[in-house]
Amino acid sequence: MSSRIKVAQLVLNLELGGLETLVVNFLSTIDRSRFDISVGCLEKRGVLSQKVEKLGISVTTFGKKEGMHWRMVPRVAKWLRGNHADILHTHNATAHFYGSLEEKFAGVRAIIHTKHGRDWPYRPKRALLNRISSLLTTKVVTVSKNSLEAARDLEKVRPSKLTTIYNGIDTERFSPSAPDSQPAS
Repeated sequence: MSSRIKVAQLVLNLELGGLETLVVNFLSTIDRSRFDISVGCLEKRGVLSQKVEKLGISVTTFGKKEGMHWRMVPRVAKWLRGNHADILHTHNATAHFYGSLEEKFAGVRAIIHTKHGRDWPYRPKRALLNRISSLLTTKVVTVSKNSLEAARDLEKVRPSKLTTIYNGIDTERFSPSAPDSQPAS
């Protein structure tokens, strides 16, 4: 029996984008001796799924089409039970909504949602859905001041559920290179 914590990541897809790149970077650096990771894509795999699989992490696709699909709830719950997930980590509003319903069906101990940005323009129905999802969520992690304000002020997420971890940049990867020599004057 593994003593590693089993974390299931749930996203819409792994197409090329900021949220998706952040998830792949997170998966690339997580301590795999402590965490056993799996990834679920509600809609489709996407080009970044190959990077995830190269890390030895399985990617499952559920084939969700546009709109509300209640059949996703038991399908995602079955996936979580099959992976014996301790924690469900959702990314984006749709994954958060479907994922927040899973705690009762799949037996996960905690649901963490990362709010990567702000729904723009403001849509009251989406804010209400995010608020309801957050009621069923253990913690909501915001990645910026803007996403914190949206969660707190527009979606009315309880402050006790909010934590901010700012998006980081790999300074080694993006540091300016030193000039080889000074230009002649």
